[in-house]
Amino acid sequence: MKSELKEVKDTLLIQWVGEGVSNDSVRNVYESYYDTSTIGGQKEKEKEKENKKEKENKKEKQTTDGEVCQSVVTEEQLIFLTKFYDENIQRASGYICECIEHMARENDPALVYEAMKITALQQPNKPVRYTEQILSNWRKDYITNVEQLKAKEEREKIKRQQSTSSLTKSLKVELR
Repeated sequence: MKSELKEVKDTLLIQWVGEGVSNDSVRNVYESYYDTSTIGGQKEKEKEKENKKEKENKKEKQTTDGEVCQSVVTEEQLIFLTKFYDENIQRASGYICECIEHMARENDPALVYEAMKITALQQPNKPVRYTEQILSNWRKDYITNVEQLKAKEEREKIKRQQSTSSLTKSLKVELR
């Protein structure tokens, strides 16, 4: 039992279970794995709050190195994305709905929609993972909104046209 209690990260869980144990010797073992003093418990809670605030600040901070940032998502946007996924890719289970919500909170919801449109066309075996990878690739390319995506697509289109044009010219020269 002691080896298992050592692995439990949430001491409040140990406390909760321990309080329900009627055997004094077993309850004492549980109590040895959490701080029963109020001061220690308060310090632990303060540290947890500080860690939580730091994590939230990191998520909300927008960076230029492709790091994930939080975005504001409305209920209507989530409904729209989920309905699109359900109708065009595959049935949206509870897990998939959670994934869609996570993607929409970590990216611009309009970008999630663009990624889903690509996924719908490709019909991969693992569509959620495929959509997440598209979004990850865009973040690596510093694409955080639809305008940046459209600009990148336009640059790629021009580049393809130029390479096709130069290939056509070189073929005409060789045929002469």
